[in-house]
Amino acid sequence: MYSIVDVLGYKIFSGHLSDIDLTKKHLLNTFSPNSYGISLSDKEFSTALKNTDILVLDGMGIAIGYNLFYIRKIIIRS
Repeated sequence: MYSIVDVLGYKIFSGHLSDIDLTKKHLLNTFSPNSYGISLSDKEFSTALKNTDILVLDGMGIAIGYNLFYIRKIIIRS
């Protein structure tokens, strides 16, 4: 299993790319301020994001907010 952090109720990937088993298929989605805004009013979209295998950040907005609020970093390392 790989490292995740909880951001606004979503499990965001925060680990090494080498931790992902590439011999298996994974559903990968991205999480951005826009997708979070949509998820607030679209329950089906919110459920889809929460049920994805690997959810990665799209852009720096949420990462910066998370870093400032929790004083921790969301890191993806290759």
